[in-house]
Amino acid sequence: ANPPVPISAGAISAAVALTFWGFLGVESATVPADRVKDAARIVPLATLLGTALTGLVYLLVAGAIGLMMPAALTAASPAPLAAFLGRAWGSGALEIAAIFAAISALGALNGFILLQGEVPRAMARGGVFPAWFGKDGSRGTPTRAHLVSGALVTIVMALNYTGSTGTLFADIATISLAAGMLAYFVSALAALKLLAGDRAAVLAAIVSALFVLWMIYGLGLRANLWGLGLLALGLPVFMWVRRTR
Repeated sequence: ANPPVPISAGAISAAVALTFWGFLGVESATVPADRVKDAARIVPLATLLGTALTGLVYLLVAGAIGLMMPAALTAASPAPLAAFLGRAWGSGALEIAAIFAAISALGALNGFILLQGEVPRAMARGGVFPAWFGKDGSRGTPTRAHLVSGALVTIVMALNYTGSTGTLFADIATISLAAGMLAYFVSALAALKLLAGDRAAVLAAIVSALFVLWMIYGLGLRANLWGLGLLALGLPVFMWVRRTR
């Protein structure tokens, strides 16, 4: 039994915003669409099924920890899932959890390595990024985009070399969400115009836009200022690309 926790609008908004971190990049299957067979069917199917299955797994795991482990222990643990398994099945379960955590991390890294090259490549070919990033290597890989993106990620990690990985993760999560919310908000507004004849799509777009605004509020002022700052850094590049093209 856990003590009751006071529920407020601000607490719910912050929790919703951080929860969405687990679904950030839900549109990722659309990025390499030009390399997928039967993309019109496969991409939406992969997106919807992937989101549904991931959400189910998250709900089961988080629900088990929330209902079966003291809240104070969960809050104090840097790895709640490992602590939960160790508490239930002994120290050997901690090692098993660490192995699967590594597998999960490598799987996520594999997917985002694909994206870190494909996103700049697609943006370059769409005319909103320098054309230099749109060049493929001899094997059809966006080598230039991979090298620059990998170097930037490495620099971010190096800046926190002496700090806490948990703190770095929390900062990156909230700032990435704040910077990414604009893309989701603009996409919802674009759907209102492009799908104006479809009532269901218009309703979904309105709900999506309101949901994104709610999450922006929940992220707080600091994260949103960082997000705006990062977007502002991209404006000179965008203007330069527009001028040169």
